[in-house]
Amino acid sequence: METKFEADKKSYQEEFQEKLDILTVDNASALSMIFSWSVRSELLRGNKEQVGLLLNQFVKTENVKSVLFINKENIIELSTDKKREGNTYKEVAKLANAKGEIENNMVIIPIYGINETLGYVEVNFEDLPSTK
Repeated sequence: METKFEADKKSYQEEFQEKLDILTVDNASALSMIFSWSVRSELLRGNKEQVGLLLNQFVKTENVKSVLFINKENIIELSTDKKREGNTYKEVAKLANAKGEIENNMVIIPIYGINETLGYVEVNFEDLPSTK
């Protein structure tokens, strides 16, 4: 009887952890998408200084390691790591395939204007649980 209890307990713990992991990733994804809307609003107003402030505030969020804004010319225009600003974004294929989904602790979200792509927001997370 005790062995069955221990097996059930372990099963419930694993099930709970799996659901918690899924929620953690889903919350990180939703938070990143909502953040990108704020970035879009400020870009449409031409207020890049405010975008920089948004990035610096967002990086203080739990599990967020770094945030970049990559312009449509693939230049890292704003970053929470100031050493990266002004550099060319090397992984252009990731930008072309950006879907706003978290992969390998990172999400790239395209920022669309009225008639064009304004750029991309890349959010890098601390170790998120793997749910795939």
